[in-house]
Amino acid sequence: MRFVIDYGDCYKLGHEGPSVTALHLGDWSLEESIRRAAIEATRQMKMHNWNDHGIDVASKDFIDMSIKQFQPFVSLLLYLCSANGEIRPLEGKTPGKPRPRKTKRGPRLFPPDHVSTWDVGVRMGTAIRGAVAAISKDHGGTHANPRPHIRRAHWHTYWVGKKGKREKGSLS
Repeated sequence: MRFVIDYGDCYKLGHEGPSVTALHLGDWSLEESIRRAAIEATRQMKMHNWNDHGIDVASKDFIDMSIKQFQPFVSLLLYLCSANGEIRPLEGKTPGKPRPRKTKRGPRLFPPDHVSTWDVGVRMGTAIRGAVAAISKDHGGTHANPRPHIRRAHWHTYWVGKKGKREKGSLS
């Protein structure tokens, strides 16, 4: 999986423009995914004599920083891919796979003509803001009640199909 992130002016590693980071997918943790990607990035930089700008991408510090950086992106991506992911189109078009267009040289994918915008997680965002507002209200009394809190995100896979035959996993 590739993440393309435009850090703007705050990203100063000797080049301008977006940064592309690959995460190796498999039956392992985000930390292991980043570690595997860092090992491959180091191998590619050495093979092509690329300047690493003095950064050891396979170091523990860099991997820890990358985990903190990519954890919210991976959570957001999992939410959007889940069965109950809430996506509301603002312009009437829902997100979908791009379709190749026929050209003289065969089918090609072209970039979109304009940026598409969607509202994502409106219901969940409203619930979170309501919970935060409820925490900040003074309820009076002489002792503290258990305050509302947001549980740590976790995902469930439900298998759909005939009993004994796993046909399709549904992430929610």
